[in-house]
Amino acid sequence: AVKIQVVDAATDDLYHEIGSRNATPTVHEHRRIQDPRLGGERLIAWLDGEPAGYGGWYLAGGLARYRRLGTLPHARNKHVCTTIVRYVQDHSIVRAQEALVIGGGGGTPVYLRCGFVERGSLWTFIAPPL
Repeated sequence: AVKIQVVDAATDDLYHEIGSRNATPTVHEHRRIQDPRLGGERLIAWLDGEPAGYGGWYLAGGLARYRRLGTLPHARNKHVCTTIVRYVQDHSIVRAQEALVIGGGGGTPVYLRCGFVERGSLWTFIAPPL
């Protein structure tokens, strides 16, 4: 089963390593500086004791927004992204916002399975009241 861990000081380097594996050094450094400023949570997904994915969320203007969301190649098609999305959707702080949004393309099947609606370049999830 996929397990979700909130990033802390001990896992910060690992989060940046797996979440920025395709980023340029400039983008990688920008993310290291910006991530703590955004607040919310950064997450690592684990599968069979190995890092399998990454993601997280932050708040902006009454909305909860996903930060980067991805699955490592060895863990594809094993429900890693779906587990991260559901973890964020179920978070009480996220559920208290007007909506949860994901920007950009990619991930369409995961977003649809998890109840998101496409609205232009954003996918929106309106959580039912708590």
